[in-house]
Amino acid sequence: MLFTSIDFLVFFVVVILVYFYLPFTFRNFFLLSGSCFFYMFFKPEYILILAATIILDFFLAKKIEQTSSRHKKNLLLIVSIFSNLSVLLIFKYYNFINENFTFILSNFGFNNPLPFLKIALPIGLSFHTFQAISYIIEVSRKNQIAERNLITYALYVMFFPQLVAGPIERPQNILYQFKEEHRPNILLIKRGIMLIIWGLFKKIVIADRLAFFVDKIYDYPDHFHAPLIITGTLFFSIQIYCDFSGYSDIAIGTASILGFRLVRNFDRPYLSMSVIDFWRKWHISLSTWFRDYVYIPLGGGKKNRYVTSRNTLVVFTLSGLWHGASWNFIIWGTLHGIIVSINHLINGAFPAIRTMKFQYLKICITFCITSFCWIFFRSATLKDSIYIISNIFRNWRLEHTIMEFQTEFKGMNKHFLIAVFSICLLFIFELNQTKILTLFNQSSVIIKFFCCYLIIISIVIFGFYKSDNSFIYFQF
Repeated sequence: MLFTSIDFLVFFVVVILVYFYLPFTFRNFFLLSGSCFFYMFFKPEYILILAATIILDFFLAKKIEQTSSRHKKNLLLIVSIFSNLSVLLIFKYYNFINENFTFILSNFGFNNPLPFLKIALPIGLSFHTFQAISYIIEVSRKNQIAERNLITYALYVMFFPQLVAGPIERPQNILYQFKEEHRPNILLIKRGIMLIIWGLFKKIVIADRLAFFVDKIYDYPDHFHAPLIITGTLFFSIQIYCDFSGYSDIAIGTASILGFRLVRNFDRPYLSMSVIDFWRKWHISLSTWFRDYVYIPLGGGKKNRYVTSRNTLVVFTLSGLWHGASWNFIIWGTLHGIIVSINHLINGAFPAIRTMKFQYLKICITFCITSFCWIFFRSATLKDSIYIISNIFRNWRLEHTIMEFQTEFKGMNKHFLIAVFSICLLFIFELNQTKILTLFNQSSVIIKFFCCYLIIISIVIFGFYKSDNSFIYFQF
């Protein structure tokens, strides 16, 4: 059930009406039931896996809280983390590990006796796994009281707005909200509706339209020369941002209508003036997760530069692996780790750079660097990544580019222009977001209604509708 589908609209309207009609005592059970239905809409049998890990973590957390032995507490924590990561390992990484194991053995003349598994990846597995791990760690650190109600804890893991693609919530932010009695709040409802509308615009009008061009270029990179390959790469940078931040906007908006406050996941990342700054603004819930549970426990940046760079590389390499079981994702993460480490070293050696002007130049350079890295993220294989990188500086003849576009994208001139125009509008809005939102909030109800109506009409008229319009991060 996609956020952009009629099915979800009907589902969400029913949830809103029933949720606020029910007595407070039954609301969490109803939300949990609705979340289970939402998840089972994709692949019903995988709900059993989620149920098993939820029950195990629920009882382990209580046991961790009750025990006074540090050794026993650590042992229970390891059991919980291992059980969660084992599911992730089997469904997401087993075949990747087995494939590389097979390659190594074949080089020595041996056959791999281990079979490959024909199993589909449970949707959003990486997200709710990390959310469950954050709970058990916070309980072990005594930052969170172990939840005594199984339904409440299950809802923490399975809350449908952020179940399959985040934001990755911490127990301190969301668990207590399930114990509050929410009433219809006009301000939260207005905020939620505006976020949903804006998220749908980014997804349907921009991301899904760009996906057509990006898929064509990246599925057959050898059909294109440098100008269109670069165009496809830049388009993907915008596509993945609008797709993922669009999902986050809709998730936060739907939760807001119900009275819940989810954490912010994006903060205009493409206006960052360094790659360090980019990672403070992109997928914030994941970046802070790795910071708090991997980077800081490893020693963070408190020691020498070598240790700081090592920890940074470890975190970003793991982040790449979290995104997908392939060498492309690992290289993508490691590459960002190297760039961030170099960025830190330059800032330390030349502190004046951080105070230099030329902010638009810095923004452009950062955007180009992150776009280059996205090549590894988007390419189907490492071979395709290498091909694209080796050809982005070749054959810039205008006549070849025009011929390629007319051949491969015949009849798509209008959609190309709409895409470019939409991207320009997006950047204008983000550059002036504070001013625009201030004017919007100070305007009359009629003007606010007209603005929302205009965006909705734009979605209806200029939306790019296709059969497969799932969100990119559903695969993680």
